[in-house]
Amino acid sequence: MRNRIGRILLVTAILGLAACLGTMHPAAAADRTFTLYGENNNGWGFGAGNETNPGPALSVTVGDNVTLVLHSTDGNTYRWYLDYNNDSARQGVEPRSPNFGTTPVTWNFTADTVGTFRYRAQSSPAAMWGMFTVRNVTTQPPPGSTPFQLDASLMIVLGIVLGFVAVLAIAGAVARKKKDEKKA
Repeated sequence: MRNRIGRILLVTAILGLAACLGTMHPAAAADRTFTLYGENNNGWGFGAGNETNPGPALSVTVGDNVTLVLHSTDGNTYRWYLDYNNDSARQGVEPRSPNFGTTPVTWNFTADTVGTFRYRAQSSPAAMWGMFTVRNVTTQPPPGSTPFQLDASLMIVLGIVLGFVAVLAIAGAVARKKKDEKKA
């Protein structure tokens, strides 16, 4: 009887672990929005009059949908782009916004290349740039989080499995006690 209960507990634990792993969901892409103001020779900023060179550092996770609201504070026309190879010239695969000037533009792209790159204004790449980081999903968790982030469905499955194992353990102990009492 003892071996049988041990096997049941082992199989239950393995099935419970498999169920928990089966309910884990990959990280979902987030919608990230940044509003940037650009001015020639002053750079980029989160507000008009707050432009600096380099501009503010932007950070997203691979797969995120990035929306940029782009403003020109000096009336010049610009195009924002990511400079993957840091050569100050936009290549065909590097994301690039439409032109914007006196009328702001809202533009989006999917962050699909992991790394840290410079974002630039195509017409003024040396004077208007900042850092843009695309983190991999498997990198360090955000500050303040724990390495074992469990969603609600995983917690429910884990609770059910542990409850089932506890019931089996108690039933086994009761059965063993009754067996010992009969022998005595």
